[in-house]
This record gives sequence, structure tokens and C-alpha cells, in this order.
Amino acid sequence: MAEDIYQKIVFTSFDSIIGKIFIAAGSRCIFRLIINGSSEDFKSELKDFGRLSVVRDDIVLKPVVQALKQYFNGVHVDFKYKLCPLGSYFQKRVWDALLKIPYGKTVSYKDVAQMINIPNTSRAVGNACGKNPIPIIIPCHRVIASDKRLGGYSSGLEIKKKLLELESLSCR
Repeated sequence: MAEDIYQKIVFTSFDSIIGKIFIAAGSRCIFRLIINGSSEDFKSELKDFGRLSVVRDDIVLKPVVQALKQYFNGVHVDFKYKLCPLGSYFQKRVWDALLKIPYGKTVSYKDVAQMINIPNTSRAVGNACGKNPIPIIIPCHRVIASDKRLGGYSSGLEIKKKLLELESLSCR
């Protein structure tokens, strides 16, 4: 299946205000972003694609890195990249809904469940947010609990709080 989407995998990394960022893309789309992972873990994860070649390519991913650096400098960036996150049908529906959350706004897990027309799936929405393979670009950090608490974040609550503060949101 991976060979249908990806002919080769390119990756890059850079240091940011929230830690080291790793990005991977196939020949046509971004499929992975890791915050504060190790280089070894990231490369190991990419080896799961079997026979595909995995190469570092800072030039191909330079526009993505530049956009993320702008974002980390407090600039509102519309990430206009082709994304192909790997996940279940339900997860992909949730991630598509997250892309519709405006910069500087938050919604609840319940709101996302309603956005995908499957009410009463708040917990499953939370799990899908936790499995988001392209955080920041797919803004799962903008999803909070109904009572305005932050809730979980795969890279840790401190990172989520920093991202929300960066977008000038009041975090409680």
C-alpha cells in the first residue's frame, strides 16, 4: 500500500522553540511530523515502509520548514501542503475536521464529534487526536475539553500550552 502513495521518502529536521521537529514526506505529500523525537526513533519508524528509499532532503522540505519557522515566530500561517496521514477512516475524518479549526480558536472534543456528524464519540475523537501523525499542521492542539481544560497531547501538555499561547489563546 505504501508504494502506491510514496515512491521514496524524504525527511528533514530542525530545532524549534518547542524542541527538535522531524518531518517526512512521500513523493506527493507530507505524512509524518514528530516533536522532540530522537533521530534514531524517527529513522526506525520510516524503515517500516520496507523497500522504499529514505533520504534526507532539506531542499524539498524547505518550504514546510520555513512555514513552520514562521509559525513559531508568531506569524499566522496557512499550511497549504498536500497531506496523507496514515490512519483509519474514522481518524482521517477527525483529522480533516481539525484542519477546519481556525488559527487562534479552540473547540472541544464534543464539537469535533459533531463536526464529523458522529455525536457521542468525544472519547474516540480524543484518541484520534492523540494518534495525529502530523501535529501542528493538523492542529490537534486546538482541541480542548468541554470544561476548557487542556486535555491530552501526544507531545505533552507543556507543548500544547506553548502552541496555544503562541496562537494568543488564553490557557487555563
